[in-house]
Formats: sequence, C-alpha cells, structure tokens
Amino acid sequence: MHISANQYSPLPDNHHTLNIWKELSSISAEYHVFSRAKKNSFNTTNEGKIFLHLIPSLGKNQFSFFITSLLLIFYVKKLKPTHLIAQCPALGGISATLCKFFFGTKLLVEIHGEHYFKSVKSGWRGTAHHLFFRFFAKFTLAKADKIRSLSSEMSNLLIETYGEKLANKIVLVPNRVNLKIFNAPKATYKTGSALKIITVGSFVRGKNHIELIHHLQKSKVNFELTLVGAGPLKDEYLTLANSLDLGEKIIIRENLSHVELSEVLRSSDIYIHYSLT
Repeated sequence: MHISANQYSPLPDNHHTLNIWKELSSISAEYHVFSRAKKNSFNTTNEGKIFLHLIPSLGKNQFSFFITSLLLIFYVKKLKPTHLIAQCPALGGISATLCKFFFGTKLLVEIHGEHYFKSVKSGWRGTAHHLFFRFFAKFTLAKADKIRSLSSEMSNLLIETYGEKLANKIVLVPNRVNLKIFNAPKATYKTGSALKIITVGSFVRGKNHIELIHHLQKSKVNFELTLVGAGPLKDEYLTLANSLDLGEKIIIRENLSHVELSEVLRSSDIYIHYSLT
C-alpha cells in the first residue's frame, strides 16, 4: 500500500504516476494507493491490480493529510497489505508507523526534498515548516524497516541529521533517468533573434517560475521561455504572461517523454533552474 498526500481523480485516469503504479504492481498481487481525492469525497476504484483509495482532500494544502491519513489504520486493518510505502515520513508517515505498530506491517519510507534537513523557506514560517517535518520524520525513520534515498549525498544527510542507527536501513535507489538519451550534442550554439530559455519542473510555488517570468520581463532581454512540466499553477502562469504582454514568449509543454524533452533541450540556448529548493 502506497501512502501519498497528493490529490488524484478516481480510476480510470491517465497521468505519469499511474504508469509508475503499473510498473510497481507488476511484482505484487495487488497494489493499493491511499491518497487524497480532488473532491471532498471517499472513493475506491481499481484498474487491474491497482486499487486507488481516495479520502476527502479538505483543500489543496497537503497538511490536512497529517490528520486525515489516520484513516489509513482502518484501510490497513481491512485490506491487510504486506508492505507500506510512505511517500513522506511526516504527512502519512506517522499513520503508517502506527499501522506498523498495530499490525506489524513492513514499512518503507521515502524522502523527497531538502526540507527534512534544513529550512527551505524564509522567516519564521520557514523555520516552523522545517521543524515540523524534522520532528515527525525522526519518529517515522526510527521505526521504518527501510528508507529509500535518492543519492549518496542524501544518504549522508540522513545519517548526519537523524543518527547513525539509520545507516543499515538506507537503500540507495536513484532517480530513473537514462542519461544516454541526453548525450547527443547541440547542432549549433548560435542564438537567434530571441534567446531560447528552458526550465523543467512541476508547476508549483517551490519551482519559482512566477519570479522567473517577472525577472525575465524586467531584464529587457528578447527571450522565449519554455516551461516543461505540469501542475496546479499552469493557468496562473498563462494569466501572468498575458498580463505582462508576454503571451507569445511563454511556451508551456506538458507530459513530454524523455526523448521529446532531450530534443527540446537541444533546441534551446540556456537552461535555468530557478527552484527555491
């Protein structure tokens, strides 16, 4: 059972994460996902071996999942999964840890982001945000059977931040990107009349795309910005582009394969990563 604070629509649906679930379900009899619905309703649907259990979202903010994920206890009691995968050690991870305590279910915890190790937002809110995740992550990581790390640097940070006892639990499973796809060189490095800029990332606040658009507009550079990704801020990006009279200079590309992305990258002049974390 995979536990995630993300929001989804009932199955059948088509998104990149569903493809990952399909891959993971290939080695299991059943693959259950416990997550938040895009609407405030309970819903259970399935597609093949994938079972999607949705609970009310209570708004877009993921922090509601810290409380509502306690419903996981009832799902685990009923469905009796053999393994739990907590996508976040705090939001859903605490509930998963309780299920491990009550039912003895094996627990794998994933780590995504730097906020478990340091403050990534400014001011007291950023400090509070970091302390919240660090406090509850410490509890979950201590009880987990395995901890998935994305890099050797993250493995070292886990040990430095949460203690040497985690060392034998950490399993390094890096992001799955076939780097050979991106090895082909550019045909030319000459720029045209407009500087072609590209950035890749989810359309969320942390990626800082709105500031990037503002700063490029103020720079007076003749540019063309391609935003590759998907997410809830897409319409806000388009509205901002129109309000700044940048409609034709902002290009949004969604759901590109790695092969397609490599071609877009090679046709660009500059890659900018404006993310806050």
